[in-house]
Amino acid sequence: MSHTDHSKRASAPRSEREVSPELRRQIDENLRRLYRRSAEEALPEHLQALVARLRDRDGAP
Repeated sequence: MSHTDHSKRASAPRSEREVSPELRRQIDENLRRLYRRSAEEALPEHLQALVARLRDRDGAP
């Protein structure tokens, strides 16, 4: 193995070298589920007001 090959492999995070495709798929699914729920929640009132002010300022619908 050349120095270049070794340094490329060594620069990859350890977790990327050791995580199986099945485990990656499970992690992906769980993260999607978690963030899907968060995206469906209503924004807190103070953030809704901020978004409204920004839209008004920028003339966005």
